[in-house]
Amino acid sequence: MTDTQYQNISSRSLYLAKSAPRFEVFDQNGEEVKYVGVMVKRGPLTLDDYEIIQPGQTIERHLDITSLYRFKNHPSGQFVLQLPGGYYDPLTDRSFEGPPVKKAFSLDTTLSAPFRNREFDHLSDIEKVILPDDGFLISIGGIQSSTALYVVNLDGCVVKLFQGTGKGEPVSSNALPVGTINLKPNERNKLREMVEQILNSRQSFSRFPPQNSSFNLTMTIRTPTGLKYINSYGRPVGKVEEAFDYLLQLVQANQNAHRQP
Repeated sequence: MTDTQYQNISSRSLYLAKSAPRFEVFDQNGEEVKYVGVMVKRGPLTLDDYEIIQPGQTIERHLDITSLYRFKNHPSGQFVLQLPGGYYDPLTDRSFEGPPVKKAFSLDTTLSAPFRNREFDHLSDIEKVILPDDGFLISIGGIQSSTALYVVNLDGCVVKLFQGTGKGEPVSSNALPVGTINLKPNERNKLREMVEQILNSRQSFSRFPPQNSSFNLTMTIRTPTGLKYINSYGRPVGKVEEAFDYLLQLVQANQNAHRQP
């Protein structure tokens, strides 16, 4: 999480763009850390796109950048965040140059962004490794043990399937790989659209009371736009159910294609 303060020490009002600034991040060797967040094309800003900072006023901005940069490729854990120090006045259309603002910080890169959040304590060590940077996990099975695990990598257009041994342990601790599916662009785009709708929804997605108490589904999402964990006792509802059913259709179609002589 970055906390940035903007203080107006001048005698006139200043304008700060409401959109989040693009930080530059470098490791201790000066190598730039790759940005993996969403790239948004914006047209020219209008005055409505700026926040006014009155003389003597200080405002704060808070932004979690841990999922926006590929920190795990830089094991040293030592970084420098750099923010442009110039200023643009939208009233006069004038730009003023200034030195960049730099801040050193350290980060545990052995765990990626969501695993520093207690919301993801449910994940096993293996699941933390196989959860894609841009995708999701779906684990299904009984209350005490999982029988199948789907690992969906939206960036790589790949679905990996794992099956448990049925010994009452989480599927990730005794995972047996049983297949890989390559997603077509339209299939990947449909799954991504569902995931974005799930991320932006406040629905719990859990059917209550559950129709089948012996069935449990968990879904862990990590994309450049958000993180989310869903636990449903019984079949889920809404977009989670739709995404799960669509994933099963893709798996079944792939299996049927390989059975054909």
